[in-house]
Amino acid sequence: MFNYFTWGGYLLYKMWPEQKVFIDGQTDFYGEALTREYNQVNRVDDGWEEVLARYGIEWAIIPEDGHLGTHLIQTGRWKVIYKDRTAIILRTAPELPDAVSVTARR
Repeated sequence: MFNYFTWGGYLLYKMWPEQKVFIDGQTDFYGEALTREYNQVNRVDDGWEEVLARYGIEWAIIPEDGHLGTHLIQTGRWKVIYKDRTAIILRTAPELPDAVSVTARR
């Protein structure tokens, strides 16, 4: 999972050990290299797709209003599986039928 930094601690608390987070507030534990890779992806800097591939990232939970979501969708390899005013969840599963896509109404 690639997750928004601020949500990492909560996601870790709720989903570990079944799901690992990409990053959370324990950056001193993860090290500077991972923090740089997180920023590379989050900012859509050169090589961002390679970082996701290296870690085998198959889904992402990120802010709905960020530019990363737009870039993921534009690759054609990511589908929106959930979206509301706060978050967007995307998955790299071209075999997912479009009927799986859900948008919350709030």
